[in-house]
Amino acid sequence: MSSPMARRETVRDIEALCRLDLGSRELRRRIAERLTRLLPADSYCFGAVDPTTLLITDDVSAGLTAPAAAAAMHNEYLVDDVLKFAVLARSRVPAGTLAAATGGDPESSHRYRAVLPMIDARHELRASFVVDRRCWGAIALFGGGGRPGFTPADVDVLRRLSAPVAAALRRAVHRAPGNAAPGPAETGVLLLDQDLRLLSQNPAAKLWRDELVPPGAELPIAVLDVAARGGTPRCRPTGGSGAGRAGGSRSTPRR
Repeated sequence: MSSPMARRETVRDIEALCRLDLGSRELRRRIAERLTRLLPADSYCFGAVDPTTLLITDDVSAGLTAPAAAAAMHNEYLVDDVLKFAVLARSRVPAGTLAAATGGDPESSHRYRAVLPMIDARHELRASFVVDRRCWGAIALFGGGGRPGFTPADVDVLRRLSAPVAAALRRAVHRAPGNAAPGPAETGVLLLDQDLRLLSQNPAAKLWRDELVPPGAELPIAVLDVAARGGTPRCRPTGGSGAGRAGGSRSTPRR
């Protein structure tokens, strides 16, 4: 368990990072790296959030596989579960542990049963970063079975960081882009199957995809996020990977 001094130093260091003129991805990466020096986490996913839709628009992560990311998006938008980012964004304390949210019965959580085993995790700590009642980011940290569980003191660290991190992410969104080239005029369309695997894409979608991730890499979490949220009400949680099964394919346009 971390000491009060270590927690204060972590908050101070991250507040200092928030005052730097960093892009969103670099800011989130450096914040997550500093947090994982304090907290008993083996992996994490730190997303930028659109404050209007509460969709995750981009993520930086460590130790999170592509199948686990798809299962997490399915859980976030299509499964009734505890500690959702949208709920945390509206909560008085915008952070919490899966253990506390389930009253000490994590097995009652679909995410615990279907997502955490995919990354050998047993513990989860989540937070939404909110300023002026608008959410600009969200983080999930995961600990393996060999780690101690997250504590109320860990939750308090993220609570204290919610507003300064959110304000820094808001500033990063409005930074002037450097040498940004115009995108294709045509709408980009990806066709995904019911398990969020890519079936086909048009040339415009390939251009957008190559801009977001290296060629051949898995689809970025922002695309999986939109596709999962666009699932039909017929989707139901499943075992295995936890991916949604809507009985068909999904198309995801982008401009």
